[in-house]
This record gives sequence, structure tokens and C-alpha cells, in this order.
Amino acid sequence: MESLWRLKSVEHSFVAVMEQFLHTVDLMDNTVLIPMKLIDFPVKDLMPASFTDPNLQNNMNMRAFYFMVKALRIKLSLGHDGLPPTENEVNVVPLEREIQDSCHRLNQLALLARYIKNSTQNLGPNHELPSFQGFQSRTMFHSGNCLLGALKKFAEEVESLEKAMLFPCLLRDISVNDQMPKFDEQTKTLYDVFMLLKKLRKELLSGSRNFDLPDPKLQQKLSELFQTFLQYTTMARNLTARYEQEVRCF
Repeated sequence: MESLWRLKSVEHSFVAVMEQFLHTVDLMDNTVLIPMKLIDFPVKDLMPASFTDPNLQNNMNMRAFYFMVKALRIKLSLGHDGLPPTENEVNVVPLEREIQDSCHRLNQLALLARYIKNSTQNLGPNHELPSFQGFQSRTMFHSGNCLLGALKKFAEEVESLEKAMLFPCLLRDISVNDQMPKFDEQTKTLYDVFMLLKKLRKELLSGSRNFDLPDPKLQQKLSELFQTFLQYTTMARNLTARYEQEVRCF
């Protein structure tokens, strides 16, 4: 699968892990032509010994896992369609909620990046920023609940902000107001927000193994998704190998 990102992501960044998951599930889907052959094998045989996942039922078989990760791949790539989950999707409902919450936060931050860029083009003495709520009501992002779309939009908006902001230090005099997305107490000015957005973008696209995000609201949710995608990638790869083994023995 060709990368969706102009900035090449490193092996253990969040984006790279997501892309590897999608690639592995694509390969699994193209290999497993008769999923029924997997129905007699427990999914726990695919799992690392130390891995536990509340989304995986104790009695789940490999066929059910096959359909579950296929459904998850669609949710990641195309977003949530608003319809009730099917039988194959019911196990990813809690995970889907985490994805939706992460999309919402990323869309908030992407909107804020665009607001800062558009509202601070001609900073000067006594410069008064337009209402963030008014800007928000006039600006719509259409990534929906598609996590890949939200990540891409966020990365693009922050990159655009960085290019437009020639003198970021001027943002030190502008305080964060109550209309804007909430941050921790240390984020007091738009300069703090600017630096946070830059660091967050860098970490998502080219992060470290520690996956340390400067936004606590995203840290917990994306850290959990990060570990889940890592494990599901391994399990999908193991499922593909198991299917090939069973086909050869048939």
C-alpha cells in the first residue's frame, strides 16, 4: 500500500503502525479465500502470551477475527457510516468509540491550526482576534470519523500554519480563550498552542517508541489504539500463515 503521507513516517510512529495494519489486513484478505476453514481454530492461538484484549471474546475463532479486522480496516479508511454494527462488527464497537473520540480531537486541533493561521496574518499592536466560535461555525472539515482522514487533515493544517507563521514569538502575547479547545494549565498562549501542534504532528508522523504526545486528551486514546494496531497486525499476519498452512494440508 502506498503511503498517504508526504512526510515519510518512521517504523514506530502512529501513522506507520496504522499503515502496516492496513497493509497486513489487505494481504490477509487477498490470501484467505475460504474463511470457513478458520472456524475451528481459537483466536487465542494467534495472540502473544502477554496480550489481553477486551474486544476479543474468549471463545472467538479465527474466522470471527478475520471479519472483525476487515471491518476495522474499513472504519479506519472510510470512517463510520452511522449504521448499527453488523454481527461481524460488534466486537469493535468499543474500539470504534476510541477512534471516533480521537477523530473529534484531531479535527478540533486541525481547526485551531487553521484559525491561528488565518487570524494572525497581520499581527500588530492591539490586534484583536475574531471569535473562534464564529470561525468554527463557518469552517467545516469532512474527515468525519475516518481516523486516517483526520490525521491527514491535522498534519496538513499544522504544516500550513508553520509555513505561514514567520514570527511565532508574536503569539506569546495572545492568550488562549475559553472558546478554544481545552488544553492543560501550562498551555496559556497561542505560542504554547503553536509549539504543541508542531510537536504533536512530528510525534504522530515520525515519533519514537515511547509515543509521548503533548496532548493528554489524545495521549491515552491513541496510545491504546497504537498498542491494539501493533497486536492486531501481528495476529493478522499469524492468521494468514495459519490459513496457508491449512490449505497446504488440505
